[in-house]
Amino acid sequence: MAQHYLSAAYNISVYATADGYKASDKAEATLYWINANLDTGTNINMVKTRGVVASAHDGIVTLSGLDNGEVVKFYATDGKYLGSSVAANGAASFAVNELLVIAKVGKDSIKIAVK
Repeated sequence: MAQHYLSAAYNISVYATADGYKASDKAEATLYWINANLDTGTNINMVKTRGVVASAHDGIVTLSGLDNGEVVKFYATDGKYLGSSVAANGAASFAVNELLVIAKVGKDSIKIAVK
């Protein structure tokens, strides 16, 4: 598996609250900037990035910000192929039994901690 360096990754932690109500549990995700995989049809390499949000809850890993039909492949940290998911409505999800997985989107790989 090729390693790619990300231009940025932002950890996101949010919760909801309202007067008279208990605050919700925190939801956490990470925003990664990866290769946009643009095919301009002109044989000119376009250096662009796009944001993909990765989150994991109850053994389900979800990536959003994808193109519909885009395939995400999931691997264990030892390189074992776990399976794949095709993006629908901009997101792809996959159930895992690992504590850490690698999601491969195009040529970019993202490590995701599963909680």
